[in-house]
Amino acid sequence: GALEKSRAWAADIEPVVRAGGAEFLDAGAVVGAADQVDGVHLTQQEHRSLGEAVGRKVREMFASGR
Repeated sequence: GALEKSRAWAADIEPVVRAGGAEFLDAGAVVGAADQVDGVHLTQQEHRSLGEAVGRKVREMFASGR
């Protein structure tokens, strides 16, 4: 149940992050599933998806001058 619990954090964390003037990336919206071995850690593919999302966010920030 760790993945579901961590996804719920975004609603609480995002307003605080934005109020501080920082960018926010909801990793829970990107990551699809946890590894079936322990139900907590990400699979290799989920790590790749998250890394690609972070890369897109960074490019977006540089393109907009943030």
